[in-house]
Amino acid sequence: MIRLQIIYLVIFGGCIQHNTGEKNYKTKTKESVNQISLPELIKDIDSKYDANLFEEARVGYNELITFDSLNGEFYYKRGYCLAQLNRHEESVKDYKRSSEFNFRRYDSYLNLGIIYSLVIVNDSIAIHYFEMAIEERPESKDAKGMLENIIGRDKSI
Repeated sequence: MIRLQIIYLVIFGGCIQHNTGEKNYKTKTKESVNQISLPELIKDIDSKYDANLFEEARVGYNELITFDSLNGEFYYKRGYCLAQLNRHEESVKDYKRSSEFNFRRYDSYLNLGIIYSLVIVNDSIAIHYFEMAIEERPESKDAKGMLENIIGRDKSI
C-alpha cells in the first residue's frame, strides 16, 4: 500500500500546491527543486530575457506556457528567444500565436515579415505580414520601408 502511495505521488504530484491559498510552482534546477510563486517565476525568467540569456529564457517560457497557454506575452518572448538562437522556423509559430492572443500584434507581424523576407525567403508571405503590420500601425516607417524594399527587389528581377 505504501508503494502504491509513492507511485501515486510520483505520477500525480503536480506543480501546484495549495498550502497558503497561493499557487506555488516547482522549478527544476541542477541543484534542487525550488518552489516560487508565479509572479516570482515570471520575474526570474524575464530577467534572463532582459539579460540576453536566450536559451535559459526560452526554457523558462516553455514552462510558463504550460501554466498559462493563453498568454500571448509568453509566446512573443519565446519567439524572440528562438529567433535570437537562429531557430527561425520555430519562432514563426510563436509570433503567430502571440498575435492571435492580441499581444504586440504590430511587432509580431513585423518580425514575421522580416523572418520571411530575410531568412526563409518567401517574399509573398513577407509582404502579407508587412501589410498586416501596416494595418496595425499605419504610420510605421519600418514596415513600409521593408515592404517597399521587397517590392523594389521584385521589380529589379
